[in-house]
Amino acid sequence: MEPIRIKAQISVARGCGFACLGILCLMVGLSSNLVQCFAAGGIAMLLMSVVLILKRRDLARRSHKRTELWIMLRPEERPDDRVAKRIIGQILGRTYLEFALHAARASALFSAVSLLFSAIHAR
Repeated sequence: MEPIRIKAQISVARGCGFACLGILCLMVGLSSNLVQCFAAGGIAMLLMSVVLILKRRDLARRSHKRTELWIMLRPEERPDDRVAKRIIGQILGRTYLEFALHAARASALFSAVSLLFSAIHAR
């Protein structure tokens, strides 16, 4: 189970990393206005959190053999087909939720910073 959990973390982290790279580019593009920069970052991170939750919901309809996690597993690491869908779904589902929580925390942080800069500029 541990190799599956580790590779699930790698798979989801890779996707989230690319999304964060796009969000960072957006924020750098808006860096001339810090309120807009952090507000956009907060909204984008919240959107990433929602996407991860929706991906978790989609696991029940999706074949476990069509996931990046399944492809990453060596044949000897793959669980038996009778239980593979349940195991892969549970581990990927928990991993999606874990990363959705991280994204939601980042969204709250960015939004708080945006409000802070907004309050400073209002003075």
